[in-house]
Amino acid sequence: MYTTGSPTKLKFLGFSMYQWKEKSGIRVHEKPLDRLIDRLRAITSRNRSGRIEWIMEELHKLLNGWVGYYHIADMKKYLERISSWLRRRIRQIHWKRWKKNRTRYENLVRLGIPRDLAWQWANSRKGCWCIAGSQVMTTSMTNRFLEQIGFPNIVNRYEKLRERANRLKILHGTC
Repeated sequence: MYTTGSPTKLKFLGFSMYQWKEKSGIRVHEKPLDRLIDRLRAITSRNRSGRIEWIMEELHKLLNGWVGYYHIADMKKYLERISSWLRRRIRQIHWKRWKKNRTRYENLVRLGIPRDLAWQWANSRKGCWCIAGSQVMTTSMTNRFLEQIGFPNIVNRYEKLRERANRLKILHGTC
């Protein structure tokens, strides 16, 4: 005798279904999401060696491939949260690598923070994660700055792929 389960719990090729109010849709199953988070944690570990450019390149490859595969799923809000979390991890890596107070001070001033505020934050005893989420780091290392040094904008990539898929549906009449 076969038992049946909820279609929202089933996994097929990394996807599952969801239902919200009267709408049904496709989402990414929890297991691939957990694996992605684990891989991103490993890539952006704060004690990892290597240049920031190498880390950005590895992130770019992983996230472009992942979004390319799962772009048919509804996951914009999830990607926005992942992107925000990753930007904070990149800021944390920078802060950790600056090591000395003098280096932190000089880099904050170079990024446009006023000298007195840069001196206060450079001498802070707060942890790397706390500093990475502070206003000083988010205003000095803006999202635009991170994109210039190679941070992948996965939300834009996802939206472009979704738009392209919708155009193809309309073009080929599969709607």
